[in-house]
Amino acid sequence: MKLAEGKTWNVGDHCYWLNLKSDGSRILSDGQIVGLKSPPSWGDRIDISGVYDSAGLGGVLFNDQGEVIGVLGGALPESFLNGFAAQSQADASEISFASTGGIAIAATLLPQSLPTTPATPQVLWGKGLMMPQVTRSKYILFGMLTQGEKITGKKFLPKERDLKVRFQRGDASANALIHFANSETFKSTAVIKLYDVDNRLVASGKPEKLNVNRGELAERMWQLPLSNLPVGIYRVDIELADGVAWRQYFQLTD
Repeated sequence: MKLAEGKTWNVGDHCYWLNLKSDGSRILSDGQIVGLKSPPSWGDRIDISGVYDSAGLGGVLFNDQGEVIGVLGGALPESFLNGFAAQSQADASEISFASTGGIAIAATLLPQSLPTTPATPQVLWGKGLMMPQVTRSKYILFGMLTQGEKITGKKFLPKERDLKVRFQRGDASANALIHFANSETFKSTAVIKLYDVDNRLVASGKPEKLNVNRGELAERMWQLPLSNLPVGIYRVDIELADGVAWRQYFQLTD
């Protein structure tokens, strides 16, 4: 497949991509370029008018001449705020990117040649370019970030039990409120970890013992201090002993 030479695409241009069906077959879809944007530090993106789902991520976006002008995917950080907030716990392991539109990474960001030695997943992991999947969501009945407020000792209560994914630096704190599934009895350890949008660990709590008895209410709350964090988008992971059980992004503004 040939890369388009230069930034030759414009709003209104026709474009094509492949959708992957559940039986493994592919359908050629077409649409138009409906927007172009270049967020600082994230690079050029192409908005298209058609639909693709998570199975199509990484596929090629073509122009009328069959040249590659982009790669499907490249969601911007703001999309994670709504993507994870709206997800059901039954499908917490991935975000569905299906929508009435789509986004693609512009071909101007693609390398013109491949490296002589392919990078292994282990190398990518070591560089912090990959993050663990949510694999233990079955242990979570419900979770959310709320406005937090410290009361006495080590106990914290949410100021409001409303889902919130945008906070201000003037806010004292935020709470991660988790209800664990109690359909079965289990023991584990739980720890909260905070990452920035570039997958760098910002803070980590201490592992806590977790004992959940079948049929009993099991709620746990962690406080996230906000005052010392720079403005930006962050990721909260709740890890059980053998994997990530819950994940949420939030935005901190001035």
